Amino acid sequence: MKFTGIIFVLPLLYADVIVFTAKKQLYLQDWLINDNTIVLKNQTLIKCSLDCAALDECTSISYHKTTQECIGVTSGYVVKPSTLGYESTGWSYYLVLDERCPEALGYVYSKAFNSCYKVHLSNNSLVYADYSPLCESEGGELMKIDSQEKQQHIVNHLGQLDISVWIFFQGMHLLSETPWRYNDDSVISYFNWHHTQPDSTTRTDPSEYLCMRRSNQYQWHDCWGTMKGAFICEISFE
Repeated sequence: MKFTGIIFVLPLLYADVIVFTAKKQLYLQDWLINDNTIVLKNQTLIKCSLDCAALDECTSISYHKTTQECIGVTSGYVVKPSTLGYESTGWSYYLVLDERCPEALGYVYSKAFNSCYKVHLSNNSLVYADYSPLCESEGGELMKIDSQEKQQHIVNHLGQLDISVWIFFQGMHLLSETPWRYNDDSVISYFNWHHTQPDSTTRTDPSEYLCMRRSNQYQWHDCWGTMKGAFICEISFE
């Protein structure tokens, strides 16, 4: 991913200064996003970026250098969207990123959840037991989806990616007990089950794991540990 960018700071009351970077994404040069937008006032690029950084729902901006038009975007596009936007000369697109996110590794920042996340594409050499250690090696953990708001946020992000395989996130169930648990052994209370799930009574494996896929509208399934697919890592800032 090629980019150029500017760095700016946003001081927060009762908190440390947070450093944000507005990074220009060259795959969306001369392309105007026309959905999921917030109209901001005409201003310099730095002020446009600061206004976006101050809004929880704003994750990126479209900016026109000549007219200084500034448009906030509620989604962070890591690829050129196939159904949103149109060619328009002079527009540039910037992701507004927290500097704590390892953007070079492909992480995207979410102000709404104060975390960075990354979707690792399917790798036939990896299974569920490999996912958490890989996330930890990047400074995070397998993503916890613990609310409808977070579910919808990640679904919006997945919608721009061409992933048809199973997508794994954090959650395990031992068939010998009732509750589903996170890696720290705490009990999971939010679920987004597909109407056919869970169906663990058909399993012979001792444990099962949470997963979802596009063909089922990203509703959850219980999957076994030998299944292969994509997975989501997250770095949370408390």
